[in-house]
Amino acid sequence: MGVGSGPRLSGMQKQVLSLYRGFLRAARSKAPEDRAKMESFVSAEFRRKAKLVDHKNFLYIEYLLRRGKKQLDQLKSPDTIPVIRSPSHANPISMPVVIVLRGLVVFAGMKGLLRAA
Repeated sequence: MGVGSGPRLSGMQKQVLSLYRGFLRAARSKAPEDRAKMESFVSAEFRRKAKLVDHKNFLYIEYLLRRGKKQLDQLKSPDTIPVIRSPSHANPISMPVVIVLRGLVVFAGMKGLLRAA
């Protein structure tokens, strides 16, 4: 029997929780002034998606997990500078992420990566 007495989580629920924790850990590695903004943004985005996404739509949830893992890998990079946007201004389907890598601005979203000069 496990240590916690909470409800048993499915494999997908564990993956979502792991991704959420990963984003919070990544926020700790960024500048202190960005940390609180990142933590509140991550929390708001996960809560928003939890309300919007049908819990039985496993294909879409798996897609969001893959997309989230890619965004987390980009965020973990030491060259990444997070640009936080308010979740209230977010597109309900896709929240683009703006990343600065070695002086290039990279937009990651539904359409892939676009580089701005």
